[in-house]
Amino acid sequence: MPLKRNVPEGRKGWKLTACPKCGEPCWETPLFRSIAQSGAIPMCTMCALKKGVQANAAVNTDNGHTRSM
Repeated sequence: MPLKRNVPEGRKGWKLTACPKCGEPCWETPLFRSIAQSGAIPMCTMCALKKGVQANAAVNTDNGHTRSM
């Protein structure tokens, strides 16, 4: 979900909410609402990026060494 600090003015159909993970104000978009029905976990852009980096670091190991990005 886009952070309010990155997109101060929401767009048509966007609803201001808080990230359930960190509490930052962010926008719930119609696209997110449609994919949430499939079990997507709601989180803001920064939380999603952090989660992706953590998951990527855990997968990208070679002989016990994590590859840097």
